[in-house]
Amino acid sequence: MTVRRTRVVFLATRSGLGGMERTLSYILRHLDQQRFEALVLVTQDGVMVEDYRRHVAVDVYAPPTAPRWQQVLARGGRAARARLPFLPRPGVGPSRSELARQRRWGVEAVGRFEPDLVVWHHHHPVPHFQDVADLGIASLQPIAIHWSAIAWMAEHDLRALTSRDHFVCEGVGGLAYSRYWLGIPSDRISTVCIGIDLDLRDRQLAEPGRPTRADLGIPDDALVIGSIGQLRFVKGADLLVQAAALLKQRRPDRPIKVLWVGGRPGKFRGFHGVALLRLIEECGLGDDVIFTGEQEAVYHYLDLCDVYVQASRDDPFPHATLEAMAVGKPVVSFAQGVALEDYAAGSLVRVDVMTPDALADALDQLLDDPHRRAALGRAGVEFVVERMDLVRSVRAYEEVLELAAGGARRDGSGGAGGAEPAGGADGAEPSGSRGRRS
Repeated sequence: MTVRRTRVVFLATRSGLGGMERTLSYILRHLDQQRFEALVLVTQDGVMVEDYRRHVAVDVYAPPTAPRWQQVLARGGRAARARLPFLPRPGVGPSRSELARQRRWGVEAVGRFEPDLVVWHHHHPVPHFQDVADLGIASLQPIAIHWSAIAWMAEHDLRALTSRDHFVCEGVGGLAYSRYWLGIPSDRISTVCIGIDLDLRDRQLAEPGRPTRADLGIPDDALVIGSIGQLRFVKGADLLVQAAALLKQRRPDRPIKVLWVGGRPGKFRGFHGVALLRLIEECGLGDDVIFTGEQEAVYHYLDLCDVYVQASRDDPFPHATLEAMAVGKPVVSFAQGVALEDYAAGSLVRVDVMTPDALADALDQLLDDPHRRAALGRAGVEFVVERMDLVRSVRAYEEVLELAAGGARRDGSGGAGGAEPAGGADGAEPSGSRGRRS
């Protein structure tokens, strides 16, 4: 007998190299095709689209060609605007007709697929999907956003966010905020941490011609402190720069380099980028902070580091921490993401005071203890292999997909109340994953 597959549509926005995009890629790659049929709707084309397409159907929104007057404005700037005084705010945003077209695309694409479940793989309102909620389809909301961003959301946007039928987060930090800040009942939240792809790690580390320290101008005897992330305030690049300056003062005989995977000095035209470059110069680190820009092959650069620092001020569950562990690097992290988990306590160094001094102290101790650095590296690899198995974590995520789709159908109210926990009838955690009901 043929069993009908659960139909899931993932509503995505960007398709770049961010953590949410990589997580979605991992889910789609290992989704059980015999149990699920999936469609991804993407509002912006990007580097991950082809990766998605290798595994499931993808529909990318195609914006219309800009009218002639918009092209003139784009090329001519203020002078062109002066010649078109009838346009009060040109280029500020899409026209009403374009907004209507975006919303129509989202509703029609979802309607054609007829899903059992809609996964809102974003947090902020997206015009393309504004009317999808009115279709009455069971919904799942991953909670993987910086909480500082949620704090600034308008109340009607928060109400829309928290109106989903079921929610999934990756760790205790996201769980606590979902439960006590957003007010989501615990029976509507599941916890699953999507693991990382160790095959990808092995492939990247085996690639010939990958960059070396010499290619980046890093001396062999330098201590290389690595980090990954966009150059945004929440990622704490300024804290890491100041900590590196303190280490340089304490150890003038030891070259110290910061290797930041993300951002290029030539593109630091925004306010925070300019401020960060100024800080680097003020700290005397002009030759010691290296920005690689966004990289698909992150393991190439992680392998060049001696220590990895997760300097985020605010981060729900940065997978870069797990990627650094996977290459055996000792990890120093502020109390964010995996560093909040009891099960990770022996696999990294947690810094509970979010200051450059506290971060420098933790790094200083590791400098004096090479045996501890090696032990942390081994513990990190063991942690990732044993607890972050990618396939098992996707299997746990599939349980949440079925819970959200089936729970809404069973109770007839659009909510997932009364359904069995994701980990089984007793809420037990599946072996090797974090798939459980909170």
